[in-house]
Amino acid sequence: MKKSLMMLGAAAMVLASCTQNEVMEVAENRAIKFDNAFVGNVTKADIANDNSFTKFYVFGDAKLTSGGEYHDVFTNDEVTGTWTNDPTPTATWTAKEAYWEASSTYKFAAYSDGNNKHDKVTYSPTDGSEALTFTEYTAGDNDLVAAINNTIATGTDVTSQSAVGLTFDHLLSKVQFTMQTTAGVEYTVKVNSIKFSAVQTTDATYNGTVTWKTAGKTAAEYSYNVTGMEDITGGAKTSVKYVIPQSCASITATIALTISGPGIPADKQDNTVTASMEFSKGNGAGTDDIWEPGFSYNYIAVIEPAKIIDGLKVIEFKVDAVDGWTETTDQTPTINKQ
Repeated sequence: MKKSLMMLGAAAMVLASCTQNEVMEVAENRAIKFDNAFVGNVTKADIANDNSFTKFYVFGDAKLTSGGEYHDVFTNDEVTGTWTNDPTPTATWTAKEAYWEASSTYKFAAYSDGNNKHDKVTYSPTDGSEALTFTEYTAGDNDLVAAINNTIATGTDVTSQSAVGLTFDHLLSKVQFTMQTTAGVEYTVKVNSIKFSAVQTTDATYNGTVTWKTAGKTAAEYSYNVTGMEDITGGAKTSVKYVIPQSCASITATIALTISGPGIPADKQDNTVTASMEFSKGNGAGTDDIWEPGFSYNYIAVIEPAKIIDGLKVIEFKVDAVDGWTETTDQTPTINKQ
């Protein structure tokens, strides 16, 4: 870092006789920018939907291409985005002032925890083992994304150096519940809670692919936000959690419900049901019984009151017969010219 400051100081002395505008123009041309950053595979609940991806945090290291040790350029520093929509959504990213150095090799890594900073993140630029490390990360409501770019080298002239390209990957699994019911609209089916236990806090490394340490980790409760599920008879309602990728073969969700309406006694309105969270890919993507990073899993829970409440009998209908048509005499109308 001292070397960088000395170089900037030398540049300032050389430019001292220039005008202020000339100095600013040269500095602007050398500034490290991140305008090529975006998140891949974005869907409705994710961080970048509706231009909501507004902050990420960057690490950057550099060394002379001819040799030497890497020195810090960025260390978990905030980068903020401003979006415009003309003609398509585009972000302009603003970072702290740092400048390209000539004839150097650069490595960058970045992440965003739902636009938030995680204090226990480190980055190693060591050649061949570049990686972000997340320590004691707790999953839940945030879409954790990360990116690495290890391929930037500058020449002797850095005034036309391109912005740093960063394509962010989703590091967590998105697990959502879509709640439906077969009950008629004269009934009220309220979802009071949805929860399951699984690994929630652990460590991970990301080098372009994320690896989560789940073996031997203690499970904790993921509890869903059920606001808006006061009555699901009016249509399906969905709630989302971002979870640590892991085996889901033995995970069971617990759903607490209140079902009220004609024919349902007061003492039978509150019910708790369980649902297996096993996953079968069928003809789709993924791996059986594994929540994978960057994959979205939708569990559709159809609440059938008659299968939940003891003694409740669905009113059914059957057709005994349909009377035949009574035929009448054929008629021949008189056709007149008008």
